[in-house]
Amino acid sequence: MSNLSIETDCEAVMRLGWKEADKDHPFKSVMDDINKMMKEHKCVILHTIRDGNQCADHMARFGGTLKNNTVFEEPPMTLKSYLLRDIEAAYEFERNNHDY
Repeated sequence: MSNLSIETDCEAVMRLGWKEADKDHPFKSVMDDINKMMKEHKCVILHTIRDGNQCADHMARFGGTLKNNTVFEEPPMTLKSYLLRDIEAAYEFERNNHDY
């Protein structure tokens, strides 16, 4: 049993195998954070398809448009349709997945 689940839809990051990244690698800061968490916690790393996590994909793109650190008290209006899609995708996954 793991204490932490890390999910990513970035196959390039998954292919790196969470090894130490070169100092000029574009994912270095992300990989350093993940390696630190993996050392401190029991971790499992999972690949997820973007269709199953549209909220995170939308927020990653949306966050790139913001100038400052922003805290939302409730989901931005642009996120609400993605929340509904993710709920539907999670329901469909549970209904069709018999190996969990």
